[in-house]
Amino acid sequence: MSARELRARGGRALLACLSLVIGIIAVIFVQATAGVARAELIHLAELREGRDGSAVVAVSGDALGSQTSRLLASKSDAGADVALFVSDSGAVLTGGPSAIPIIAFEGDVMAVRPFDLIAGQWPTATTAGAAMVVNKVAWEQIAGRSGLLWRTGKGDLARHAPVTAVIDDGEQDPRAYLPWRELAAHAQPVAESSVRVLARVPSGDAAQSVEWLRWHATVDQLPIQGPIEPVNAAAGVDDQLRVVTAAFLGVGLIMLLVGVLGVLNIGLATLKERADELALRRSLGATKGDIMVLVLAESVLIGCAGSLVAVLLSVAMYRPLVAAAFSGSTDVPFPLSAAVYGVIVGGLAGAAGGLVPALRAARTPIAAVMRA
Repeated sequence: MSARELRARGGRALLACLSLVIGIIAVIFVQATAGVARAELIHLAELREGRDGSAVVAVSGDALGSQTSRLLASKSDAGADVALFVSDSGAVLTGGPSAIPIIAFEGDVMAVRPFDLIAGQWPTATTAGAAMVVNKVAWEQIAGRSGLLWRTGKGDLARHAPVTAVIDDGEQDPRAYLPWRELAAHAQPVAESSVRVLARVPSGDAAQSVEWLRWHATVDQLPIQGPIEPVNAAAGVDDQLRVVTAAFLGVGLIMLLVGVLGVLNIGLATLKERADELALRRSLGATKGDIMVLVLAESVLIGCAGSLVAVLLSVAMYRPLVAAAFSGSTDVPFPLSAAVYGVIVGGLAGAAGGLVPALRAARTPIAAVMRA
């Protein structure tokens, strides 16, 4: 009976559905993209700070002269992945519109900071020459340019710098990366260099990584500066994502509330037109509960119809929007749980909008039909 009533009032039912669709789509997308956003944010944090479960410590630039840091970065006796990064050394890549700072590296870089390799090959111990690596921001500045050179900050002669790889390191500023052995072969960095050593044990436990790095720092008499800190990318991302999700979900719920008010308004308007019909049903034996269920079922059907439309639109828009918002996420399937969540939310929204009309309909006096 409810379906026939909806068909008879198709225009109003369609209007009520449309008022819910936008709000349900917003709620669905918050649920559907939460996992993708979390993975993307964690990956971005790992590009910049290191893999989750690593430990990091700052080392005095003076330690580079004794090769202690290099020795530590080459250790693999315990199966840990260790890498060294030297920045602010004064070394720069020239030949583009502006000088690009060079970061020297040594050790298992890709294991502790999983850079995305866009083109070329990451240099290994057997790679000959300078083996310069640039991030994608730097590549946009120097692509197609010849005469690229690199020099240290001590007035040394400029040297040829063939680019062997282009990476995404999560940075918004241009960066170049040069093997430490290449930089050390020509000139030691200045003592003010910023040196970071990262280590990660196979278990991925940040506390164990801290202990492993602390033990080796003591054995190698590494002049550390400041505490050895764990890298916990997931914790920071979860806090950030929780705030963003709550904000978007709040906007979606506000839009959904507008849809509920639309269902309520249309339900009340329809109730006036059906007052005689509902009174007649009461006089023929329908109980108040029957009338409530009848009116409420129509509102729930409107909510479910709106949620189905929202799910179909969300599925159609999901891949393009995710691909635009999150690079490299074009193959992520639409989660079934988000579709189920959307249908449930739509049904509940319809029920919320139809509750007041249903209560009023149940109180329709039988005398109304007698007067008619």
